[in-house]
Amino acid sequence: TLRLKGDLAKFPFADGKDGIFQVKARFRDATLRYAPDWPEIRDIEGSLLFEGARMLIQGHKGSILGVGIGPVAAEIADLARDDELITIDGRAAGATAGFLKFIEASPVGTRIDHFTEDMTAVGQGEFHARFDMPLRHIADTKIDGHYRFVNNQLLIDPDAPPLTDVNGDLHFTGERLEAQRIRAAVFGMPLAVDVATTADGSVAAKAAGTIVVRALAQQLDLPLFDSLSGTAPWSGTVKVKKKNAEVHIESSLQGIASALPDPFNKTTREALPLVMERKAAPAGRSLLSVSLGSAVKAMLVRRSDNGKTVVERGAIGVGTQPRLPDRGILLAVQAKRIDLDAWRRLAGGGRGDAVPPLSQIDVRADELIAYGRDLVGLRLVGTQSAGIWKADIKSRDLTGTLEWDGKGAGRISGRLSQLSIPASPAGRGADSVDMPDQMPAIDLAVDRCVFHGMDLGAVKINAENAKDGYWNAKFDVRNDDATLEGSGRWLPNRAAAETRVDFKLAAKSIEKLLGRLGYPEAVKRGTANVEGTLSWKGSPLDLDYASLDGNVKFEAFSGQFAKLEPCVGRLLGVLSLQSLPRRLTLDFRDVFSQGFAFDGIAADAAVTHGVMDTQNLKIIGPAAKVLMSGSVDLAAETQNLKVRVQPALGESIATGVLLVHPLAGGAAWVFNKLFGNPVDQAFAYEYAVTGSWADPKVEKISRQPADTAKDGAK
Repeated sequence: TLRLKGDLAKFPFADGKDGIFQVKARFRDATLRYAPDWPEIRDIEGSLLFEGARMLIQGHKGSILGVGIGPVAAEIADLARDDELITIDGRAAGATAGFLKFIEASPVGTRIDHFTEDMTAVGQGEFHARFDMPLRHIADTKIDGHYRFVNNQLLIDPDAPPLTDVNGDLHFTGERLEAQRIRAAVFGMPLAVDVATTADGSVAAKAAGTIVVRALAQQLDLPLFDSLSGTAPWSGTVKVKKKNAEVHIESSLQGIASALPDPFNKTTREALPLVMERKAAPAGRSLLSVSLGSAVKAMLVRRSDNGKTVVERGAIGVGTQPRLPDRGILLAVQAKRIDLDAWRRLAGGGRGDAVPPLSQIDVRADELIAYGRDLVGLRLVGTQSAGIWKADIKSRDLTGTLEWDGKGAGRISGRLSQLSIPASPAGRGADSVDMPDQMPAIDLAVDRCVFHGMDLGAVKINAENAKDGYWNAKFDVRNDDATLEGSGRWLPNRAAAETRVDFKLAAKSIEKLLGRLGYPEAVKRGTANVEGTLSWKGSPLDLDYASLDGNVKFEAFSGQFAKLEPCVGRLLGVLSLQSLPRRLTLDFRDVFSQGFAFDGIAADAAVTHGVMDTQNLKIIGPAAKVLMSGSVDLAAETQNLKVRVQPALGESIATGVLLVHPLAGGAAWVFNKLFGNPVDQAFAYEYAVTGSWADPKVEKISRQPADTAKDGAK
């Protein structure tokens, strides 16, 4: 529509007194390119007004970068001026992500060093902006804008966790961004953010909040939070200049108590300063450094690769300040005590990518606890290449070279010059730590292995994982005194762990072998062969007598039981029979108490739930023949045996008579042999041996001929 009225000499009737000049129009699907380099407004539906020297465009609705806007007004108050000024005032409500695109696509993005380029947002907001644009000097445009976040989720920096429940007002001009007390939450913990543009043109975001351990535990669900409690204040800044973001976050951690292993154990009053910094590095890299008091120092050099952050090299030090390697990531640890079992439990359920993959390790510890056992004076240096670790290990109990292949359940191979496996301290056996459900394969040779203080000699073990979940192993143990070989199966399941072993033992010297096993001088001389099959609940390194089942075959030759002190030798004390009454005396020595010599020992035994049962144990010696039957409880160290002692009197009598009267002595010897040693059997004794091994109860059952207190048999 057009209205024109008045003296045209006074056109365009700017004051409205001398006439009327008015043009009105309605439009839709219009595009407004209000200034170069600014995002255009599309799909406008509205009205156009020329009235006097004034122009007014009103958009009832439209969109910028897909975000719906409206109302929008664009006005030139005086078209007749030489320095025309257009004023644009608009409002919008829509996705925050679209607003961030608007900032980046406009000249503001360049002026603030693209602070918002990498920011991402989820949620809605309200936009209001006014532009005063001199059409002949667009560069002098003045902008005054506001954006109100309404319950948004905002990611300011890829290294920082996302902000949730973001509410507040962000103010921007053509030169700066600023905001005060934007409220948000991180991991469910409240914080406040201030944004300002500094004098050098960079944009800085300052944040402050409170670390609440309970809230972190609910969000991250890591076992280590069970050892933490309390709250502590923190503060941080993100400063962006020329696409480089410098990040600084710090907290004294006062107010948080930690029951984590040393050096992270602290009370609420103690400070353990946490500082994290990210700075620009040459060649487009960034340097991330983290420190936790003097306990942890870490440095990582990173670069961006197709939008992903890649760690090129770095160093992580615990208790030490490590050097930054030329490539790869070094983990250096120096500590008096490292409880690896505790850290394994605390790491349960954690993300495997939380720690960058390592390529070098250097560990020095006075004591390291792993799987319930200690390594003293440990120095471990290792390198990784193509997924395979090679390490040199030196300690009091373990020295050698090992190789670890992490594929599948893993594989350990190598050679150790020495390996000592001490007994687990009380409460720290294999059952007190979390054993893996699948063990790694092993191909290991040990030149000298000491197990629970016993020097076993050279040991070779080869083990593989079977499809049924068992760990199948073959072992070979050799020393100067004996050889032990066999195979075994272990189900390393904490709820149903079980071990089965098939073995053969050949002892060239029982005396020296028992000396290796901690029973010196328990038996003199002698050789032995033992073979059998045994199974029990639990680990191969922790024999559980209560669940022990299987069978054993034993034979020994040409030895002598020594006189054993009470409780020494334990099961050997049962076989030595030294607890029997001193009824028999040959050659003026007590047969058993002073050490029973044997020419041969043979027995088969079955073991059921830790109780060993035999019906045919036989000991043949020059002084007596012993037949034994009954049971021995290995767990309770008790016995219930029937022992028949048959002294070799026939030989002694025949020999004595032979010295006095050769003819009569020869006849006695022939008589004894022809009729099955009747003299020996005539003086045989039977005993019931019960009670504990340390203090057995011995009762005589019978004697042939009838026992008299002072007869010639004594």
